[in-house]
Amino acid sequence: MSVCGMTGPGLGLSVFLLALLHLQCSAQNNYTTLPNNVSVAVGKPAAFQCGVSPPRQLNFTLYGSHRNITLICPGDHTEYLAAQSIKGYCDNTGKELFAIWLISGTSRSDNNTRVVCESSGRPLVDGYLWVYEDGSYFATLIGCVIGGFFGILIIFGLSYTVLRRSERLQLCFRGKDRENDVTTMVTKD
Repeated sequence: MSVCGMTGPGLGLSVFLLALLHLQCSAQNNYTTLPNNVSVAVGKPAAFQCGVSPPRQLNFTLYGSHRNITLICPGDHTEYLAAQSIKGYCDNTGKELFAIWLISGTSRSDNNTRVVCESSGRPLVDGYLWVYEDGSYFATLIGCVIGGFFGILIIFGLSYTVLRRSERLQLCFRGKDRENDVTTMVTKD
C-alpha cells in the first residue's frame, strides 16, 4: 500500500509522527545562543557568544585582521591574544555550553572581524564586528587643543606681568648691581 493510497486516521497519524520527528530533529540542530552582529565605536569593548544544548563539542572561531584562532569547548583553558586585547573562554552551565570571545578595546583594524560557531550536526552560524569612528572623540580632542593653547597664553601673560611688577624678581634675574664696577673716564681739560 502506498502513501498516496492511505486515507483517514492512518494518514493523519503518519503525518503527525513525521512532523513530531522533524521538530525534534530541528530542535537538536538549533543553537541556544547565536553570535550576533555587533557594532561599536573605536575603543569600546565587544563580545560574541555561542551556545548549544545539550552540551557537546563546540568550536568558536575568530577570523580577525591579525590572526585566526579557534576556541574548542568543552575545555577549561582560556585563549589570550594580548596584543589585540582579545580573550576567549568556555562556560558550561550543565544544560548549555557557551563559547565566548571578548575584545576589550576595539580598533579600526578590527572592523569586519568574523566569528563562526560550529557544532557537530548543526549548521555553521556567524556574526560580524563593525567598528565605527565616534565623532565626540574628535570634538574632545579639538577642545583640548584649543583650551591648551589659550591656557599657555594666559600663563605666559601672567608670568610677564608678575615679572615686570616685582622688583625682587627683577633683582634675582639681573644679578648683582653693576654700579660699583663702573670705571671712570679721564678726559683732558
